[in-house]
Amino acid sequence: MKKVFIVTAVIAVFMGVPCLASTAIRGTCQGGLNDGQPCGSDADCTGGICRLPEIACTSTNCRSSSWVAHSTGYERRTRRYCSTATQCTSVTQYRCAAGYYGRSLSGSTGCTPCPENGVSVPPDGDLIGLTAVTDCFIPSGTEITDSTGTYTYTNDCYYTE
Repeated sequence: MKKVFIVTAVIAVFMGVPCLASTAIRGTCQGGLNDGQPCGSDADCTGGICRLPEIACTSTNCRSSSWVAHSTGYERRTRRYCSTATQCTSVTQYRCAAGYYGRSLSGSTGCTPCPENGVSVPPDGDLIGLTAVTDCFIPSGTEITDSTGTYTYTNDCYYTE
């Protein structure tokens, strides 16, 4: 009976060691709301990443955020990439939101609304996109009424310069 109890106690202590190691604070938050705070993983760094010293930089622990609304007509994201074997570098990027076109380095200038009845749809993923008025279009099914009648677009109609 004593042997079973001793073995159980040893297993419990042994199993506790990895748990403590996995939750240990080993890095520093880079970017986001917790910038500069200690961390153990990216989950500890709201809007940022946990920079772990001497850990290999990979696409798993150094990845870009999704595009999010920044201000009217603008979106932003944090682009992250491995600049060295252990360094994840962050850069804020801006692009025009749906219904706008142009280029923006600041998130406050450079984007122009599409012409009347026009829309634009930002591309998925890493692409900046929507840089010219030719990215704007009147969607199929749009009805336009003027003094001569009502018209319905049967295809997407892209603007030209």
